[in-house]
Amino acid sequence: MSSKIHPAVLQCVALAPVVWWFGKRLDDGCDEPLGLLTLALACVLAWRDRRSLHATSSARVFGAALVLLSVLGIQGLPPMLRAGLAVAGVATCYGIHRRAGLLGLFALSLPVVASMQFFAGYPLRLAAAEGTVRLLELGSVVVSRSGTQIELGGRGPEVFTFNGLVLPLHFLPPTEAETAFAKSFPGTLSSHCWGTDQVILRRVNQATRRLHPSGDCLRAAGFETTEAITVRLADGSRWARFSATRDGLRRTVYERITSSRDGSTWTDVSAWYWAALWHPLNGPWQAETVIGE
Repeated sequence: MSSKIHPAVLQCVALAPVVWWFGKRLDDGCDEPLGLLTLALACVLAWRDRRSLHATSSARVFGAALVLLSVLGIQGLPPMLRAGLAVAGVATCYGIHRRAGLLGLFALSLPVVASMQFFAGYPLRLAAAEGTVRLLELGSVVVSRSGTQIELGGRGPEVFTFNGLVLPLHFLPPTEAETAFAKSFPGTLSSHCWGTDQVILRRVNQATRRLHPSGDCLRAAGFETTEAITVRLADGSRWARFSATRDGLRRTVYERITSSRDGSTWTDVSAWYWAALWHPLNGPWQAETVIGE
């Protein structure tokens, strides 16, 4: 007399690797074990509605195929994908796939927190920051996005290091022209005073032609400028240096652009533009201008 093995027993055997992985993943410190509560709720609801849940023969065959695919993928598929196939297969075998909410609970019971954070965390935060900036701009708030961070009022850092000296900076309110220009600038603009000297900081998030050399801005303001040369200061930093003169007052100007990611430095805006265009992940960048006597 032959005996048949109940399909549920075969499913339990097939799901053993997934169950083992599920238990280890909940205890590895990466995911919160709240998936157990979701799984318990899903099981309770499925048991409550067991009389109304049913699957056609074709659905059971398809569900068994998904479970088999999960088993065959032990060596090649990521564990999360195999677990998803197993959950979808079992749900299809018992007609749970007809209940979207119930199926969703079983899917959420998987330890997906760490994976979602790794793959979707940054894009979601980036989208949220960009959306917040656009909403604030509707209220005429001077605001910009630097990565996933939001910077208000165009304010730069309160201290600045130049030639080995830490300079205490005092923020200068923007002029009407600066405020108008900042609205279309892909970053932040801020002007500061340090004694009788001035420090201008421009932080940009992408390659842009709106980051002009300081010489162009000074000439537009009526200054006469000399050709810029590259110099190395006592602290080893490289800067472009030139002189600007107006109404008999001569000022010495230093400027450079630095990458906040790897510390790369450019003394020519055009060279920075092409580097930023080809290597956008090296941003954000900060254009630093020091105008002194």
